[in-house]
Amino acid sequence: AMQKAIAERDFATFAALTMQDSNQFHAVCLDTYPPISYMNDTSRSIAALVHAFNAAVGRAAAAYTYDAGPNAVIYALESDMRDLVELFAYCFPRAEDTAPDAFYPNPLGLFESPASVGRQVSAPKVAELAHAAGRSPAGCVRRIIHTSVGDGPRVLPASQSLLDAAGLPRAASE
Repeated sequence: AMQKAIAERDFATFAALTMQDSNQFHAVCLDTYPPISYMNDTSRSIAALVHAFNAAVGRAAAAYTYDAGPNAVIYALESDMRDLVELFAYCFPRAEDTAPDAFYPNPLGLFESPASVGRQVSAPKVAELAHAAGRSPAGCVRRIIHTSVGDGPRVLPASQSLLDAAGLPRAASE
């Protein structure tokens, strides 16, 4: 089903499957004995905010999953990215001692400057959601990393590998 969603560029199905798989993984972790909990309060707030964002815009506009820990990975279409970054930066403000360009480097030029990110939310429905959701303590999200889809995996020559012939990490001097 995931391969079909990707091949057909069906973001709504991709989003649902991604979030369901993430939720199922975390449910299994909680069902072990003793239970394992990778998500923290901020992780759960992020998942709830993604669902609220999707409800506010009336469609599947974003999806979440998590790394092997509490760090969220959010997928969204390019057309929704500005609203989503504004929402997250507003609801999860940067710590005072974190430079704006360290919190959100703005790699795709969505904003005039990194310092403007999180100050306001432009889209009316998203702004309403931001104010309803409120703000989490500054610094509970350390940075927003924004990337775009690349051209996929590729085989590198051995000279560029981070591993040696035995599969072990190369020394820094190699």
